[in-house]
Amino acid sequence: MKNLILKSITLRNFRGEKQRTTEFDQYETTISGKNGVGKSRHFDAFLWLLFGKDVAERKDFEVKTKDSSGQTMDKIEVEVSAIMEINGGTKELKRV
Repeated sequence: MKNLILKSITLRNFRGEKQRTTEFDQYETTISGKNGVGKSRHFDAFLWLLFGKDVAERKDFEVKTKDSSGQTMDKIEVEVSAIMEINGGTKELKRV
C-alpha cells in the first residue's frame, strides 16, 4: 500500500485566484473562512489537477479567471501544481 501525503498545492490564475500556495500539515489541515474566499476552489483545483474534471465529473467546467465584465481572460495560463510525498519520496504534479 502506498502512503501519500499532500504537502502543498499552488493555484495560478485558477478560477479567479491569481496566485496562492497552501501548505498542509502531515496530520491535519483545516481550510475555513467566509463564503467566496476559496475553500471549494482548493478542492476543485485538486480534482482538476488529478483528473481534469470538477466535482460533478465535468471536463468542460471553466477554470479560467474572469474579468470584471464576466468574460474569461483567454490570454493567461492556468496552472495547478501540488507537492506530494509518496512512500518517502517527493513528487510534483502539475497541470497547465
